Amino acid sequence: MAGHDAQAEKRAQLVSEARAQTDAIQRLETWARLFYGLLALGVILGLWHFTYGGPFEAGVAGIIVVVLAGAISAVFHVGIAHAKTNVAALLRAAGIDLATGRPIDEKTGKPIGAPQEKKAPAKRSAASDFAQAKQALKILYGRQPQKK
Repeated sequence: MAGHDAQAEKRAQLVSEARAQTDAIQRLETWARLFYGLLALGVILGLWHFTYGGPFEAGVAGIIVVVLAGAISAVFHVGIAHAKTNVAALLRAAGIDLATGRPIDEKTGKPIGAPQEKKAPAKRSAASDFAQAKQALKILYGRQPQKK
């Protein structure tokens, strides 16, 4: 019985860490959107000067904003992609199937209560894995009932 309690505690810790990282990813995505907006603003300023004859200062400011916001946006993009992969790995380690959001049966390796043969999509992205991880966390924390 002690082994089962330790396993359940480890699973709870993994799920808790995945939830904390999911919340952090959402905050990072907010900041990333801000820098994407600044990147667009820099492009607009640059186009204004170089294409439509706007002030020289607008062109210089546009180039500076594009370089800085572009670099920061790239860092956020890569960081968020790696963080989403990490959350997916945490949930797999906790025994949660990302496709269904349900626990995985240790004996069969298939989700509990899921249809036996479900064809997986040919290509999955980090964004779709992240969306599935969020769905799994909602189910685990009782925010959304499981579909049968």
